[in-house]
Amino acid sequence: MTRHDDEVRLRHMLDHAQEAVSMVSGKQRQHLGQNRMLELALVRLIEIIGEAAARVQVPLVRPPVDQSHSPTSPTSNDIPLDSDQSRLGSETSTASFMSPN
Repeated sequence: MTRHDDEVRLRHMLDHAQEAVSMVSGKQRQHLGQNRMLELALVRLIEIIGEAAARVQVPLVRPPVDQSHSPTSPTSNDIPLDSDQSRLGSETSTASFMSPN
């Protein structure tokens, strides 16, 4: 993989995220339950974003952590980035991305 490949993936992720936001703009949460095509389209866009994110090779840069108070505790740089993904699980509802009624 090259840096160019990652830049293309990141651009595609941004494009798909903007498309998803555009699709729900001005809609309420109830629209999701009433429009199966909207629901499926949003799910697919989010899947595409996740698949592209999983293939990005550029490491994310984190700010340095001040270890002067606790030199033996792990820093945020020691924690794998995909630990955040494990909290989300596979059952994330698209409804949570839309505004409440």
